[in-house]
Amino acid sequence: MKNKLILLTSIALFFGGAFGLYWTKSGRGVQQPKVVKKFDPLLANESDVYSRVESAHGDRISSLLRESEKKKPAIATWIYENFDKEKTIVQEAMLIALGNYRTQEALDFLISKVVKQDNENLSIYALKGLSLHEDEKRVAALKQVEVSGRSDYLQINYHFTLFKTKSFFRDKKEDLNWLVDKGMKLGDSKELVAIVMGLSQFVPNLEKLHDLLKYILFHSKSELLINRAVIHLSVYSSGWLKIQTKKVLSSNNRILLREFLSRSGAFCPLNIWMAFDEYANRYDKLGAVEMASRVNMVKAKELGQRVGVDSAKLEGILKEENTTLCY
Repeated sequence: MKNKLILLTSIALFFGGAFGLYWTKSGRGVQQPKVVKKFDPLLANESDVYSRVESAHGDRISSLLRESEKKKPAIATWIYENFDKEKTIVQEAMLIALGNYRTQEALDFLISKVVKQDNENLSIYALKGLSLHEDEKRVAALKQVEVSGRSDYLQINYHFTLFKTKSFFRDKKEDLNWLVDKGMKLGDSKELVAIVMGLSQFVPNLEKLHDLLKYILFHSKSELLINRAVIHLSVYSSGWLKIQTKKVLSSNNRILLREFLSRSGAFCPLNIWMAFDEYANRYDKLGAVEMASRVNMVKAKELGQRVGVDSAKLEGILKEENTTLCY
């Protein structure tokens, strides 16, 4: 009898629960507030931000460059239809984005902007777009463009673009040689910076680039160019740089001597401590000791004492232990 009561109670509870669930779902029980799903703007599809003129330029450009890498046809179509309506900063991004497309229409559009001479900046961005892919069709089209009368800066970008679109190094060498020869003829300028930075990035081990950097080292007054030359040569031509101390000192170029000593731990030049003495006595005692401390702490302390740096200041400079690199 007891077992029957337990069984009947269990059955009653089961059907009671099932009926309660039905009652709630059918809406006959307690009415729950209706949830209205609202659109969350954070979940918006960002792929078309480039076309929203009300968006910030930076957001549009990021969207355009990112989505064009997927080679979506709609983006190329939008560029053709809206190029002339956009501001220059967006037009520049459009030209780079279009470089991701390998169609004849994209090639013709970019070449037309290179040829057109009323806006050199857009011509250069069109070249940057063309440079995104090795492509013999692009090479052939570029060779039809006459640039001999254009600015040095455009010609430099033109030859970098040819270099990047050609497939074989034997063909690329023609443009590399042109760029190095051009660099040898230029003084300190944005054009020379463009050549040096571009070649350092794309062909860091090119011997002709090293020759150009060696020339720059003793003919330039540009901190940027001298810094780049010293850093690059300390990696790729450290043996040559190691024996240049006497020539560096005789140049009477403070920037060169400072950059040479600042990087000296990488190649340990001959007569390095004589060079530190010269820099301290000619230009900057504290600066000399600070640079020397990154090369050899003991020698740096001796240098500081030798050139008369205040003991408290010397202790402050030498308080952080540095690895000994040169003796």
